[in-house]
Amino acid sequence: MTDKPAQTLSPAAQAYADKERAKKPMKEDPADVAVRENTFAVAGDEVIAFIERHERLIAEIAQRRDDRKQITAESKSRGYNPAIIARLIKLRSIDAAGHTRLREFDAELELYQAAIGMDFSADGDDA
Repeated sequence: MTDKPAQTLSPAAQAYADKERAKKPMKEDPADVAVRENTFAVAGDEVIAFIERHERLIAEIAQRRDDRKQITAESKSRGYNPAIIARLIKLRSIDAAGHTRLREFDAELELYQAAIGMDFSADGDDA
């Protein structure tokens, strides 16, 4: 790897560069300052609004999760199987999409069961 020698400026170019570096930035008038500050304030307010909406949703989701745990605990304390209830909820959501989809799901489930040797008949026989 070769080291490049530092570029040297002519005395005139060096004087010009020094002069440009020494210049003060352009002054802002009050209107410029107001526009700049308002721009940041608007963007900041909007970001804060999005963050607060997310935080509210996160809190609601946590509350709903706690509510579901309480319902599950209550049903379990009354002797119901939470896994069966969860399965029924899943089936009802599939059924809400249409009976055709439920029949298609059941047919596909039976196909997969047969493929892996779990061929259970619908009437309860273990043929």
